Amino acid sequence: MIKIATVGTGSITEQLIQAMQQCREYEVVAIYSRSLEKGKKLAERYGVAKVYDDYQIMLKDSEIHFVYIASPNSLHAKHAYEALSHGKHVIVEKPITANLQEFIKLKEFAEAKQLKIFEAITILHQPNFKVIQEHVSSLGQIRMIQMNMSQYSSKYASFKEGQSPNVFTLEYAGGALMDINVYNIHFLLALFPNYKKVIYTPVIQQGIDTSGVLTILYDDFIASMVGSKDNIGKNFVQLQGEKGYLYVEGSPSLVGASYLTLYKQEPIVLTDIKEYDVYYYEMKRIAEIFHSKDEAMYQSLLQHSYRVIRCLQQAKEAAGLVFENDKKETV
Repeated sequence: MIKIATVGTGSITEQLIQAMQQCREYEVVAIYSRSLEKGKKLAERYGVAKVYDDYQIMLKDSEIHFVYIASPNSLHAKHAYEALSHGKHVIVEKPITANLQEFIKLKEFAEAKQLKIFEAITILHQPNFKVIQEHVSSLGQIRMIQMNMSQYSSKYASFKEGQSPNVFTLEYAGGALMDINVYNIHFLLALFPNYKKVIYTPVIQQGIDTSGVLTILYDDFIASMVGSKDNIGKNFVQLQGEKGYLYVEGSPSLVGASYLTLYKQEPIVLTDIKEYDVYYYEMKRIAEIFHSKDEAMYQSLLQHSYRVIRCLQQAKEAAGLVFENDKKETV
């Protein structure tokens, strides 16, 4: 049983707590929140015994083995580094850090401390995604890939009114690339890791990308990926090859029903409804890797996270996006 503490009280933290309790591999023993009131409310809903509003004090709790971090993007590296410093393994929400330099430092520090650092990303561990991986070769030579993940932000109205929600600020490493297109990148690079060039064309409002098109060039094909926080659109994934195409319904983060259509043939249903919530598969797989000491799989996931944060860094640089974390050492 992994005894874990959570950082943050947002909806994603609540969903992760539900998933951890559902898969029965974890015991959530503590919740950290800057607001003690919010922390207590969340703890009461899920029967969590301890609530902290001081992160450093929580990290001294010897009962805690793991820390799940869902703070703003700009604080991921800092919170993870501090947890590692206190001998805790960490699971960090995507994006794992705000830039490549932070990731490299975290990775090296975790290795020196003989601790594990996992990126929480739903896509990789879902049964539906495994099926897609198995059928990509049926398409023959890939020529085009399209993805759209448009998620109208609940904070967009206040942003338009002149306020500065964390998810729409450079200070907190927000924006559509880091919050939304990161899912597209994870999906793409898990299938095709070796790209040549990254181009990011953002829609900029008040200095931050509220949406954008990420183009990734390969030797033989092109991937075009929309990530939006400021509009409403049809979410999908489409992989197009010389022998046919593979279409995935809905958000790339959810990996929904998928269909394989080969040249002059009727569509074949590859995947349908999943038995469990997407976070269940994510948390269960992390627990399995940790308990089984599967170092090869752990290193594979870490290498994948490296590729993703490197791609994000290249996209930021291509678009001239500079976060506060890029101007200073944070860990």
